[in-house]
Amino acid sequence: MGRLPSRLPKLSFDFHSTALKMLLILACIYTVRYAKELLFPLTLALILSLVFAPIVRGFYRRGIPPAVTSAIIVIGLFAAIIGSVYSLTAPITSWINRSPYVLQQVEAKLYSIKRPVKNVKDLADRVEDMTSVNGGDQDNAPVVVKDGGGLLENLLSSIKLMVINLLLVGLILFYLLSGGRFISARFIRALSERRHRRTAMTIARQTEREISRYLFTITLINIGLGSAVGAAMYALGMPDPLLWAILIGILNYVPYIGMLVSLGTLTAVALVSFDGLAPAAMVGATFITLNIIESEFVTPLVLGRRFTLNPVIIVTNVAFWGWLWGVPGILLAVPLLVAFKILCEHLPALYGVGAFLGAASHTEKERLVRERKERLSMARRNVADIPDAPADTPNDEDVPHGREAEISSPARS
Repeated sequence: MGRLPSRLPKLSFDFHSTALKMLLILACIYTVRYAKELLFPLTLALILSLVFAPIVRGFYRRGIPPAVTSAIIVIGLFAAIIGSVYSLTAPITSWINRSPYVLQQVEAKLYSIKRPVKNVKDLADRVEDMTSVNGGDQDNAPVVVKDGGGLLENLLSSIKLMVINLLLVGLILFYLLSGGRFISARFIRALSERRHRRTAMTIARQTEREISRYLFTITLINIGLGSAVGAAMYALGMPDPLLWAILIGILNYVPYIGMLVSLGTLTAVALVSFDGLAPAAMVGATFITLNIIESEFVTPLVLGRRFTLNPVIIVTNVAFWGWLWGVPGILLAVPLLVAFKILCEHLPALYGVGAFLGAASHTEKERLVRERKERLSMARRNVADIPDAPADTPNDEDVPHGREAEISSPARS
């Protein structure tokens, strides 16, 4: 039996550095939550700019200025929002007013299913009352009723804040779409060394295009799913099919959780709208079938398995952003997570984080590793081809501007 070494290797652990990093992370989380009113419009405008960036680039190649296309997109978005609010205000108000009646009807129709559970619960309550010494005194406890007041004021304040946020999102979106490529070029010129600027510009363009491709494609898929569900609900005789189509399209941005909320909503409405459980089961089965077709066939076929995320990471991320920003954070959680994953795949230092966030198969991971090595070798060749800049080189020539920003190797005379 060999002898143990007299000295064990020391583990290097810098407590002060780790503590400072943890405090910085907590400070950032607190700042993001506290500045929700400011950061949410900025984040939403950034995501929308990535969604519509392919459209702006496509029209720019045909000679249409980005400012014109951006103005048309922003005006079209405002028109769609105003039209949706105008057409859906009546059904939404009706369902909100009928919500107590809907809950009572759903409970009455599910009574046959809940009866065995209720009998067991009543038996447990009787046993608890028999074994409790002061069980009868709990009913005499005073009840304090707080005045909710200010409901109209809260509603008007929410509407005012929503209108201000929409205007702010539209303004930021216009500037991001019309001059986003110039902003990224100036940002890279300000932060990067000259010999790394071309590589940083290439990585930034690839990342931006892949994020734009994902967001634009997933938006089209969600519109298609919402349209299919709306048509199916219309065929089955469901009331307000347009409302459910828009709701399904929005909730589909939240995988798993959005599907469960949509299924529960459609089933509850079907239980109230039809007699018996069979029509409600048909509505639920139709939605589940369309959702399976979208999630298991259409989305993997269009986007591939690369953008598949770990389900545990998705649920945790949705819960985290829901805690930070509420319902808007829940809707933006998955697009932000996918954008972060794509960014990690293009940065060598964060590639392990991107692989952890994904749920790709072994073959897919091998392909991603091979593509990463090819990108790194190409980036090294580009860096090697760039000579060191003299000390008196002006900064304006470091990064191309205007039309030259789209040319990887501009010709110089």
